[in-house]
Amino acid sequence: ESPSTVKEQHQRIARWSNTKRLQREYECLGLYLTGHPVDEYETDLAQLTEGAISSIVAHPERPISLAGLPITTRAFTTRRGNRGAFVTLADPTGQVDVILEAALYMAHKSELDPSVLLLVEGVTATDDRTGDLQIKASAVAPMEQVREQRLAKLCLHISKGCEPQQFVPALQDLLARHRGGNTRVSIEYVNHDGDSVAFNLNEAWGVRVSNELLEALHTSIPAQSIGLIYDRRPAVFASN
Repeated sequence: ESPSTVKEQHQRIARWSNTKRLQREYECLGLYLTGHPVDEYETDLAQLTEGAISSIVAHPERPISLAGLPITTRAFTTRRGNRGAFVTLADPTGQVDVILEAALYMAHKSELDPSVLLLVEGVTATDDRTGDLQIKASAVAPMEQVREQRLAKLCLHISKGCEPQQFVPALQDLLARHRGGNTRVSIEYVNHDGDSVAFNLNEAWGVRVSNELLEALHTSIPAQSIGLIYDRRPAVFASN
Protein backbone atom coordinates (compact mmCIF):
# COMPACT_ATOMS: atom_id res chain seq x y z
CA GLU A 1 0.00 0.00 0.00
CA SER A 2 1.52 3.32 -1.07
CA PRO A 3 2.15 6.06 1.52
CA SER A 4 -0.30 8.32 -0.32
CA THR A 5 -3.19 5.98 0.38
CA VAL A 6 -2.42 5.49 4.05
CA LYS A 7 -4.51 7.64 6.35
CA GLU A 8 -3.13 8.47 9.73
CA GLN A 9 -5.41 7.59 12.59
CA HIS A 10 -5.20 9.57 15.80
CA GLN A 11 -6.79 8.37 18.98
CA ARG A 12 -8.30 11.05 21.17
CA ILE A 13 -6.81 10.77 24.66
CA ALA A 14 -8.45 12.36 27.67
CA ARG A 15 -6.43 15.14 29.24
CA TRP A 16 -5.01 14.30 32.66
CA SER A 17 -6.50 16.08 35.63
CA ASN A 18 -4.21 18.34 37.65
CA THR A 19 -4.20 15.77 40.45
CA LYS A 20 -3.15 12.91 38.16
CA ARG A 21 -0.51 15.04 36.42
CA LEU A 22 1.10 15.91 39.75
CA GLN A 23 1.01 12.28 40.86
CA ARG A 24 2.79 11.20 37.68
CA GLU A 25 5.38 13.97 38.06
CA TYR A 26 6.21 12.82 41.57
CA GLU A 27 6.36 9.16 40.53
CA CYS A 28 8.72 9.92 37.63
CA LEU A 29 10.83 12.77 39.01
CA GLY A 30 10.55 12.53 42.78
CA LEU A 31 9.34 16.13 42.92
CA TYR A 32 6.44 18.33 41.84
CA LEU A 33 7.37 20.39 38.77
CA THR A 34 4.24 22.20 37.55
CA GLY A 35 2.44 22.72 40.84
CA HIS A 36 1.87 21.22 44.27
CA PRO A 37 -0.98 19.07 45.67
CA VAL A 38 -1.61 21.71 48.34
CA ASP A 39 -2.61 24.13 45.56
CA GLU A 40 -5.67 21.98 44.80
CA TYR A 41 -7.00 22.75 48.29
CA GLU A 42 -6.16 26.46 48.48
CA THR A 43 -9.79 27.51 49.03
CA ASP A 44 -10.31 24.79 51.64
CA LEU A 45 -7.17 25.52 53.61
CA ALA A 46 -7.88 29.25 53.78
CA GLN A 47 -10.84 28.31 56.00
CA LEU A 48 -9.31 25.38 57.87
CA THR A 49 -5.73 26.38 58.73
CA GLU A 50 -3.78 29.26 60.21
CA GLY A 51 -1.78 29.63 57.00
CA ALA A 52 1.23 28.17 55.22
CA ILE A 53 3.85 26.29 57.21
CA SER A 54 6.44 29.04 56.75
CA SER A 55 4.14 31.56 58.47
CA ILE A 56 3.79 29.55 61.70
CA VAL A 57 5.95 30.46 64.72
CA ALA A 58 6.49 28.41 67.86
CA HIS A 59 5.68 31.08 70.43
CA PRO A 60 3.40 31.57 72.12
CA GLU A 61 2.35 27.93 72.57
CA ARG A 62 -1.17 27.70 71.12
CA PRO A 63 -3.63 25.44 69.31
CA ILE A 64 -3.13 25.41 65.56
CA SER A 65 -4.28 23.73 62.34
CA LEU A 66 -2.04 23.20 59.33
CA ALA A 67 -1.81 21.00 56.26
CA GLY A 68 0.92 19.33 54.26
CA LEU A 69 2.30 16.15 52.76
CA PRO A 70 3.98 13.65 55.14
CA ILE A 71 7.27 13.39 53.25
CA THR A 72 9.19 11.45 55.93
CA THR A 73 8.24 9.40 58.99
CA ARG A 74 10.66 8.51 61.79
CA ALA A 75 9.24 6.07 64.32
CA PHE A 76 10.29 6.11 67.97
CA THR A 77 9.61 3.93 71.00
CA THR A 78 8.54 5.40 74.32
CA ARG A 79 9.81 4.20 77.70
CA ARG A 80 6.61 2.20 78.02
CA GLY A 81 7.32 0.43 74.75
CA ASN A 82 4.71 2.31 72.68
CA ARG A 83 5.60 3.43 69.16
CA GLY A 84 5.05 6.99 68.06
CA ALA A 85 6.50 8.98 65.18
CA PHE A 86 8.02 12.25 64.05
CA VAL A 87 6.39 13.14 60.74
CA THR A 88 7.86 15.85 58.52
CA LEU A 89 4.96 17.73 56.97
CA ALA A 90 5.67 19.82 53.85
CA ASP A 91 3.86 22.41 51.76
CA PRO A 92 5.26 24.65 48.97
CA THR A 93 6.62 27.12 51.56
CA GLY A 94 8.42 24.89 54.03
CA GLN A 95 8.48 21.92 56.39
CA VAL A 96 7.67 21.22 60.03
CA ASP A 97 8.03 18.19 62.31
CA VAL A 98 4.79 16.85 63.75
CA ILE A 99 4.83 14.57 66.79
CA LEU A 100 2.34 11.72 66.69
CA GLU A 101 1.97 9.93 70.00
CA ALA A 102 1.38 6.19 70.00
CA ALA A 103 -2.43 6.16 69.64
CA LEU A 104 -2.43 8.67 66.78
CA TYR A 105 0.47 7.01 65.01
CA MET A 106 -1.10 3.56 65.08
CA ALA A 107 -4.48 4.93 63.99
CA HIS A 108 -3.07 6.86 61.01
CA LYS A 109 0.05 4.91 60.08
CA SER A 110 -1.47 3.79 56.77
CA GLU A 111 -2.19 7.43 55.80
CA LEU A 112 1.41 8.61 56.18
CA ASP A 113 1.99 8.50 52.44
CA PRO A 114 3.83 11.36 50.69
CA SER A 115 0.96 11.62 48.18
CA VAL A 116 -1.77 12.08 50.84
CA LEU A 117 -2.47 15.65 51.95
CA LEU A 118 -3.12 15.71 55.70
CA LEU A 119 -4.85 18.22 57.93
CA VAL A 120 -3.28 18.26 61.38
CA GLU A 121 -4.59 19.89 64.53
CA GLY A 122 -2.35 20.28 67.53
CA VAL A 123 -0.31 22.64 69.69
CA THR A 124 2.85 24.53 68.76
CA ALA A 125 6.05 23.53 70.55
CA THR A 126 9.83 23.86 70.23
CA ASP A 127 12.42 21.16 69.57
CA ASP A 128 14.58 20.98 72.71
CA ARG A 129 17.76 20.40 70.71
CA THR A 130 17.42 22.73 67.72
CA GLY A 131 14.86 25.28 68.87
CA ASP A 132 12.89 24.66 65.68
CA LEU A 133 9.11 24.67 65.53
CA GLN A 134 7.31 21.40 66.24
CA ILE A 135 3.63 20.51 66.36
CA LYS A 136 2.25 18.13 68.97
CA ALA A 137 -0.66 16.61 67.07
CA SER A 138 -4.05 15.97 68.65
CA ALA A 139 -5.94 15.02 65.46
CA VAL A 140 -5.00 13.95 61.94
CA ALA A 141 -7.09 13.33 58.82
CA PRO A 142 -6.63 13.17 55.04
CA MET A 143 -8.07 16.25 53.35
CA GLU A 144 -10.46 14.10 51.32
CA GLN A 145 -12.00 12.89 54.58
CA VAL A 146 -12.15 16.42 55.98
CA ARG A 147 -13.99 17.61 52.88
CA GLU A 148 -16.49 14.80 53.18
CA GLN A 149 -17.19 15.53 56.83
CA ARG A 150 -16.98 19.31 57.07
CA LEU A 151 -17.64 20.89 53.66
CA ALA A 152 -21.13 22.31 54.13
CA LYS A 153 -21.87 23.95 50.79
CA LEU A 154 -20.72 24.08 47.17
CA CYS A 155 -21.70 27.46 45.70
CA LEU A 156 -21.95 27.89 41.93
CA HIS A 157 -22.18 31.44 40.58
CA ILE A 158 -23.20 31.10 36.94
CA SER A 159 -21.82 33.69 34.52
CA LYS A 160 -24.24 36.51 33.86
CA GLY A 161 -26.49 36.15 30.84
CA CYS A 162 -25.98 32.43 30.25
CA GLU A 163 -29.10 30.65 29.09
CA PRO A 164 -30.17 27.69 31.27
CA GLN A 165 -29.81 25.29 28.34
CA GLN A 166 -26.11 26.23 28.22
CA PHE A 167 -25.35 24.75 31.60
CA VAL A 168 -28.28 22.85 33.16
CA PRO A 169 -27.86 19.49 31.30
CA ALA A 170 -24.11 19.32 31.93
CA LEU A 171 -24.52 20.44 35.53
CA GLN A 172 -27.23 17.89 36.21
CA ASP A 173 -25.07 15.11 34.77
CA LEU A 174 -22.02 16.11 36.80
CA LEU A 175 -23.90 16.40 40.08
CA ALA A 176 -25.70 13.10 39.48
CA ARG A 177 -22.35 11.33 39.08
CA HIS A 178 -21.11 12.70 42.42
CA ARG A 179 -24.25 12.35 44.52
CA GLY A 180 -24.27 10.58 47.86
CA GLY A 181 -22.28 13.10 49.92
CA ASN A 182 -23.03 15.58 52.68
CA THR A 183 -22.27 18.80 50.80
CA ARG A 184 -25.29 20.83 49.75
CA VAL A 185 -25.27 22.68 46.43
CA SER A 186 -26.40 26.26 45.92
CA ILE A 187 -26.73 28.00 42.55
CA GLU A 188 -26.88 31.71 41.76
CA TYR A 189 -27.99 32.69 38.29
CA VAL A 190 -28.34 36.15 36.68
CA ASN A 191 -30.26 36.41 33.39
CA HIS A 192 -29.78 38.88 30.53
CA ASP A 193 -32.09 41.38 32.23
CA GLY A 194 -30.07 41.38 35.41
CA ASP A 195 -32.62 39.42 37.42
CA SER A 196 -30.88 37.29 40.05
CA VAL A 197 -32.11 33.92 41.26
CA ALA A 198 -30.45 31.96 44.07
CA PHE A 199 -31.59 28.58 45.28
CA ASN A 200 -30.38 25.56 47.23
CA LEU A 201 -30.76 22.03 45.94
CA ASN A 202 -32.36 19.64 48.40
CA GLU A 203 -30.52 17.00 50.43
CA ALA A 204 -31.09 14.36 47.77
CA TRP A 205 -28.57 16.29 45.65
CA GLY A 206 -25.87 16.27 48.31
CA VAL A 207 -22.52 15.61 46.63
CA ARG A 208 -19.06 14.30 47.37
CA VAL A 209 -16.77 17.16 46.40
CA SER A 210 -13.55 15.87 44.87
CA ASN A 211 -10.85 17.60 42.85
CA GLU A 212 -12.24 15.72 39.86
CA LEU A 213 -15.68 17.29 40.32
CA LEU A 214 -14.24 20.79 40.80
CA GLU A 215 -12.11 20.51 37.67
CA ALA A 216 -15.11 19.26 35.68
CA LEU A 217 -17.23 22.16 36.92
CA HIS A 218 -14.58 24.68 35.93
CA THR A 219 -14.26 23.23 32.41
CA SER A 220 -17.88 22.26 31.69
CA ILE A 221 -20.01 24.91 33.40
CA PRO A 222 -19.97 28.65 32.58
CA ALA A 223 -19.39 29.52 36.21
CA GLN A 224 -18.12 32.96 37.15
CA SER A 225 -16.91 31.50 40.43
CA ILE A 226 -17.13 28.33 42.49
CA GLY A 227 -17.16 28.69 46.27
CA LEU A 228 -16.61 26.22 49.09
CA ILE A 229 -18.09 26.92 52.53
CA TYR A 230 -16.93 24.89 55.51
CA ASP A 231 -18.73 24.11 58.72
CA ARG A 232 -17.12 26.40 61.27
CA ARG A 233 -17.82 24.10 64.21
CA PRO A 234 -14.82 22.35 65.83
CA ALA A 235 -13.30 19.57 63.75
CA VAL A 236 -15.43 16.45 63.65
CA PHE A 237 -12.80 14.05 62.36
CA ALA A 238 -11.80 11.50 64.94
CA SER A 239 -8.36 11.61 66.52
CA ASN A 240 -8.74 7.99 67.63
